[in-house]
Amino acid sequence: MGAVRAAAAMESGSIINISSRAAMGPQLKNGPYGASKAAVNSLTQTLAAELAPKIRVNAVAPGPIPTENFNQSTNFPEGKPIEKLIGVPLGRLGAPEDIGQAVVFMASPAASWVTGQCLYVTGGL
Repeated sequence: MGAVRAAAAMESGSIINISSRAAMGPQLKNGPYGASKAAVNSLTQTLAAELAPKIRVNAVAPGPIPTENFNQSTNFPEGKPIEKLIGVPLGRLGAPEDIGQAVVFMASPAASWVTGQCLYVTGGL
């Protein structure tokens, strides 16, 4: 496996995979995508076990962020308050910055005892 060989060349560090809330269960018109993200979560846990203690491996799983894929798969009417329609407890869709901040945390010393985990950044969904 290429990823394992590449990681083996690392002396230390952190790998952060990008997953998705879609890995948690059925998503209309998004079955293959959700299945692939569930595989990312499994790979994250496997690599965390294989590469410890030198390298930490975690994942960040975004919730709803208004991307082209999100818009196509949800098919919500334009101008409607999407946050209310899908019931986001924090009252807004995510932004790329929300995910970036989660990745920075997972790569930082603040997460030095975290490996094999998937951090769901979903606004409460």
